[in-house]
Amino acid sequence: RMLNANASVGFPLKKLKSRFNIGPSAVYNEGINVLNGEENTVVAQTLGGNARYNFNYSDVFTLDISANLSQQQTQYDFNKE
Repeated sequence: RMLNANASVGFPLKKLKSRFNIGPSAVYNEGINVLNGEENTVVAQTLGGNARYNFNYSDVFTLDISANLSQQQTQYDFNKE
């Protein structure tokens, strides 16, 4: 199973002829792997966000600067029967 969610909001900076966007992101991933003949449930959760700046100088030049930051937590459960 996998669930992925992203959102973004942006607003223009008219005096600078540019635009600024920010947004959060979240990912949930669950799966079963086999390790040494044993089933292993793996759950990974990632939370993060992004920021982006866009500058346009007429039709000649475009500058995009972006940053993404995320943190992942992974949990392994070995099924011992």
